[in-house]
Amino acid sequence: MHLAALLVAILPAVVLARPYLPLDLPTLPPNTAAPDVPVIPRDAFEAAALELVEADQA
Repeated sequence: MHLAALLVAILPAVVLARPYLPLDLPTLPPNTAAPDVPVIPRDAFEAAALELVEADQA
């Protein structure tokens, strides 16, 4: 019975202090996968933009 009384006395303090206790949770590794969106090289982008401008002016 003394153990139960001890748990009843300590448990609320642990529950209330829980947000302030440091938790060592395993963190996820950083996402090193390539993005799903293809990256257009700058030269190709500029060439395509120049073609659109020239086609619009013609």
